[in-house]
Amino acid sequence: MKRIAHPIPVAPAALMLAGSLLLAGCDEPPAEPTLPAANTEVGLNPQQQALAAALDDAGAQQMRKLAAQATGFSDAVEGLLTEPGPERLATAQLAWEHLYGSYSEARTLLSCHALSDPLQAQRLARTDPMPILPGYIDSLAAWPGSGLVNDVTVPLDRDALLEQQGATSEAEASVGFQVLQFLLFGEPGHPRQASAFQVQAEGPADELFDQQEGVDDGAAAAGASLDLMPLEDQPARRRQFLRLVANLLVEDLTLLSRPDQQWGSVVADCPVNAMGDTTRRLIQLANLNDHNEVSGEYLAPQARRLASEKLWLGLTNWLAPDGALMMWAASEAPLAAEQLKTVDPLAGPDLATLQRIHAALTTLSGGQ
Repeated sequence: MKRIAHPIPVAPAALMLAGSLLLAGCDEPPAEPTLPAANTEVGLNPQQQALAAALDDAGAQQMRKLAAQATGFSDAVEGLLTEPGPERLATAQLAWEHLYGSYSEARTLLSCHALSDPLQAQRLARTDPMPILPGYIDSLAAWPGSGLVNDVTVPLDRDALLEQQGATSEAEASVGFQVLQFLLFGEPGHPRQASAFQVQAEGPADELFDQQEGVDDGAAAAGASLDLMPLEDQPARRRQFLRLVANLLVEDLTLLSRPDQQWGSVVADCPVNAMGDTTRRLIQLANLNDHNEVSGEYLAPQARRLASEKLWLGLTNWLAPDGALMMWAASEAPLAAEQLKTVDPLAGPDLATLQRIHAALTTLSGGQ
């Protein structure tokens, strides 16, 4: 396994969205089959049955929206690669923002799926590792030869990028939302230009890999390998990298949000433990406020803002006083329920509030 040199040594992390027509339908996606009933366990009491029904309702809405916006993002990336220009780049960037916002809002429900399925847990983990090392992905203004985009000894195929993911550090991300953010937006002070995806000469290298898995293409199925292609210019490598990472993310999100999944153990795993996972992620984000330098472990301010806002929304939606979760909590652990009732969704996710939520959820989880 080849390790890409970082521009400068870095220390491990302390904690770890112009294209309106394309995206117009994302907020009101077409109807699809609803999720199967979460109430598959024997002996659920009335409060748990109400919570199971609430999971079905929330899941049917959020998973459908996420799947639709994943398709919109995939179309926007293909539009950029087909006709690389400023408008197409802006459309792809806007599509990333929409998709990342929906993903973050749905994260609690996605965690429900991951808690009951190790393969789904693996998919969810690679959708959004943070922070990342931008110099591990692409060139930086100060180090124009850094990153996987520039290292032609690393083949640009699915398996290679998954091997490079977290090769020696969790911040060595080669797939996921933050990799796409850096590829599409660039670094602060040096925004990504459409020319970064423009090739000077047409050739087979940029056309061979255009399938989500890379196995539906006839040449690939016959054994053609991308690592044998002469990818000498930077834009051609960057185009392939962008397409590959975008397709893998869309695939993972499609599988995570498919409508035939069960929620796992109602209450014990979902939503209580899944809400705990979201709370820990919000705490992690709060501890990444100073990770603004691309020369080290980095999280784009734009990504931090979106993630914090939408994760908080997805979490506090469950804390309505008359909601199914709070009604159940009041019957199981009244003190924990009272603690959760003090949370003001409009106040935002400050650390003290997040710690209070985490403690209450731990009490609720421990009672199952």
